[in-house]
Amino acid sequence: FFFQAEDGIRDHCVTGVQTCALPILTLHASSSSTNRWYDAPNGNLIATGDSLTTPDINQTRNYYVQSGDLCKSTFVMASAVVTPVSSVPVSSGVSHCGDASVTLTAAAADTIYWFDELLNQVGTGTSFTSPLLTQSAIYYVRSGTLCPSAMVADTITINSVPSAPVTTGQSICGHGILNLNADRKSTRLNSSHTVISYAVFCL
Repeated sequence: FFFQAEDGIRDHCVTGVQTCALPILTLHASSSSTNRWYDAPNGNLIATGDSLTTPDINQTRNYYVQSGDLCKSTFVMASAVVTPVSSVPVSSGVSHCGDASVTLTAAAADTIYWFDELLNQVGTGTSFTSPLLTQSAIYYVRSGTLCPSAMVADTITINSVPSAPVTTGQSICGHGILNLNADRKSTRLNSSHTVISYAVFCL
């Protein structure tokens, strides 16, 4: 904020401050004469000089500064703006069987942002759909822009899917016991062999 004193010879600059839920702020004013800080125009004098350190505050407050001794300037407002930090998004990881493109969801009052493992932003909004994944991956989500929330990890777990068993049929005349074989193979697991016995009766 720029203003000029009533005597027309002193120029002044007052700087307000914005913070994300920090309790103590410092406001600054510059002029060619003494600055005096007040809690209201013509209110209580609370500081003298080029800066004002606020008390512990939890909401936005306005202060007023005036310069000059014999001839005084007008009052100029300087705001200590306290902005709440956005709430952490509510989200949960997802598990999927086999390679897939998977959708994550999250909920928050403010805009939601999604990031990959290298913290590159990859999406916005309440949902994010990954590219095709062949293995598990971690994404991060946060909400808010001016005073963003902390990041939360959201994991996509890709579970391997074994291939279908390969079976071999048998035949018999009369009655007896047959052994049916099933080979179970997987691209990610060691293969195994299962023998299943059934009693078969031919009438």
